[in-house]
Amino acid sequence: MPKIVDHDALRADLARRAIPVFQAHGYHGIGMRKIAEALGVPKSSLYHYFPTKQDLFIACTGALDLSPAEPEPDPVAALVQMIARLEESFSGELRLMVDYVGARSRAEIADDAALTLYRERMDAAIRQTVGPEWLPLARALVYGLLLDRWLAGESGDLDGVRRLIEGTLGAAADAD
Repeated sequence: MPKIVDHDALRADLARRAIPVFQAHGYHGIGMRKIAEALGVPKSSLYHYFPTKQDLFIACTGALDLSPAEPEPDPVAALVQMIARLEESFSGELRLMVDYVGARSRAEIADDAALTLYRERMDAAIRQTVGPEWLPLARALVYGLLLDRWLAGESGDLDGVRRLIEGTLGAAADAD
């Protein structure tokens, strides 16, 4: 009897497992053959599910787990939790993003399907975390704090992040 394969599940699994491969090597630093080797699948299988590296990259972007681990009613605690989760892989994501964008123009970046999907998914996760009214400010806090902590070599203790978010959201609420 032939083996029954859930193609959608296998495709999703390959995309999820390829995320750390891209994070480790960058977009331009690895080809489909090496990705297939890293995933332990034949190159032909990878091409069957993803005809191009760009297709795989977009699938990886869609497979990123950006949702909150647990629902948190307090927006400050929810943002701190989100930053803690994203910080774990931020170094790889940042290297990957810089490599992927390369010397593209702003117009090319704006039209890129993977970057558009990433921004939409991050915005959805932030909206889910703090609500739509806080999206622009919370987005700036998440990206800014992740980058600032990475540049400072910080990780772990998030008390300073919590105080900064409390002060920023509190000041914004008071201004309304």
